[in-house]
Amino acid sequence: MEYSTYKPLYEQIFEDLKTQINAGHYPIGEKLPPEKTLMGTYKVSRITVQKAVNLLASEGIVTRRAGVGTTVLKKTELSPHKKMLGAILPGILESFGAKLLIGLTDAAAKKGYPLIIKFSGEDEDQENQCLQELLDAHVKGIFINPLQRSFYDPLLMQLILKKFPVVVIDKQLVGIDEVFAGTNHLASARQLAQQISALGHQNICVIGYHDVSNSTLAIRQEAFSQVYATTDYPLKASAFAHIIETTYAHHDGKNALAEDIQRIKDCIMTNKPTCLIVLDSYIGSLVREATMEMGLSVPLDIGIAGFDPNNDIIRSVRYTCIVQDEEAIAASAVDLMTKILTNKPLANRTVKLPSRYIDYGTVVNRGLMHVIP
Repeated sequence: MEYSTYKPLYEQIFEDLKTQINAGHYPIGEKLPPEKTLMGTYKVSRITVQKAVNLLASEGIVTRRAGVGTTVLKKTELSPHKKMLGAILPGILESFGAKLLIGLTDAAAKKGYPLIIKFSGEDEDQENQCLQELLDAHVKGIFINPLQRSFYDPLLMQLILKKFPVVVIDKQLVGIDEVFAGTNHLASARQLAQQISALGHQNICVIGYHDVSNSTLAIRQEAFSQVYATTDYPLKASAFAHIIETTYAHHDGKNALAEDIQRIKDCIMTNKPTCLIVLDSYIGSLVREATMEMGLSVPLDIGIAGFDPNNDIIRSVRYTCIVQDEEAIAASAVDLMTKILTNKPLANRTVKLPSRYIDYGTVVNRGLMHVIP
């Protein structure tokens, strides 16, 4: 197990042992592993293990007898709120996630549902653990914004197939009949593509991830293909640069970031686009850095537009964009969940909401721009 820095080790081991007892890994009437085994499992001292086991004994969960060992007496006396819900988010960004979390918490509270929040950290093992922990806590339903990937957690699929109350947020699960609340990503991306095309930008480049794939990113790219296919300058394969190898959750060291920024600079020099389309705010930050290092003026040398920027930070790093209505997504998700839990019919299992187009002046008419040599 991984340890946090804000709790004593013995408390974390105590909680982990309690979780395993509740999950049946250490059945009632059976013995816990000996202290020496626990020391090796958790890589801690004997004193730390003793403190953790003593806490279990103090709650009456186990009994300790010299020469016999530590026997499990009962599972934790759980008193879960009858209407407790859970939410799993990959992480929190000002560009998308912070308002969604607040919205979910507030909307659920108004309906009388306390909310347990878990973060998957864009890690598949952590996401699975979050799901299991919420089930162990006996939540009545789960909201989940899945990881950025093309395959899905088996436990999540099992829950959906067994009709456990799950509402998927933001990224639809391709080929799965889930209950979903999010943005109409196709209509939103088409709106942005139409704006860029109308400004005369024929040679654009959509900057995306090398290894990350999900329905939202795929739809945004498809929208640009659709819109430009109706013009005299349809997009070629080279217009889609899947070159970013880091993510907001995984960018180990300055070298990896520098390599991504260099790939963006190489893309600009090779393709000479008049406008760069960034699929999310993280890519947007890398693109901004690349253009600054190249000494390019935005928007006169090159335009930048995209999705989900951080609108709460200084204006100089904003870009013309599509912004999702996180509060409305949260309210719709909670509304869907409460209908499921109260056995009310769902008029629509999928709720897709409009977004907003915001012009921050980072893209201008092609005729007003300089020409990159």
